[in-house]
Amino acid sequence: MTEKLAQTIKEDLVKLPLEVGKAITSSGWEEITEMVGRKYSLSDDDINILQLEVGLVLLGYNKINMLSINIHSSILIDEETAMNISKELDERVFTPIEQSMQSLIKINPHYKNVNWNQTINFIISGGDYSVFLDK
Repeated sequence: MTEKLAQTIKEDLVKLPLEVGKAITSSGWEEITEMVGRKYSLSDDDINILQLEVGLVLLGYNKINMLSINIHSSILIDEETAMNISKELDERVFTPIEQSMQSLIKINPHYKNVNWNQTINFIISGGDYSVFLDK
């Protein structure tokens, strides 16, 4: 990952709720993304682009369901490879981060007393635990 990209992501991580930032920073997503890129024989420049796409999803700028499309158009690889990369990243990066966030939220006593607004937002979001996080 380029220094500029790493710095930008670090600055944006600070703006996220504490639990989200902890889950992301402790996940090792940069190394995992690089390993996935190497597995699919991506160049260093393409791996940087892949890390950017993953970072944009982690920070909430892009939706995860658009990741394979964004990979396909940004890196210029075939759709099947982009879909395989996206699935592997979902399994190795996004799912563990989500599970980590859920664990951090469940053990934090601050979230034991939730308000009705958070409950409604949780239901509407389809089960997004981040609605319980302080902004």
